Amino acid sequence: MAEQSKFILTFDKSANEVNRRPNLRGLFKLAGEEVSRSIALWGGTSKSGMLYARGQVSPEGISDAIRAGKNQGADVPAPPNVELKVGEAVLFENDKASTENRQPKFFGYAREADRYVRLAGWERGNIITGSAEPYRPSSTNDDLALPSPEFE
Repeated sequence: MAEQSKFILTFDKSANEVNRRPNLRGLFKLAGEEVSRSIALWGGTSKSGMLYARGQVSPEGISDAIRAGKNQGADVPAPPNVELKVGEAVLFENDKASTENRQPKFFGYAREADRYVRLAGWERGNIITGSAEPYRPSSTNDDLALPSPEFE
């Protein structure tokens, strides 16, 4: 049986502007891969009032992090209106999500050296859980891409 992907974030209630700790911390793991990636995000509100979080992603293992650091220059297909450097991640609030359409409350992308990873998560109290999958430009998994997000 193939192992499923995993995406989980927890909310840090003690994070604030003074201590500059990330609001959200967690990890994601792609199906069939053994390496988990840690993720740390700082939340904000866009000029249009939508919630978003930006931050950093890195492999959990030291040797995997060193390998990823060597591959900084690969030109890979990016999701529409999303440009991230290797090791960056962004998460957006999905204003179309509802219990009826079962769309994720949050979606976003993480940039690895050789690809983008699409993240999708549902809010469960102080936790966001969901899935992670490689971004594929020709698939329909980019239907939630935002038009030119403007960050404050």
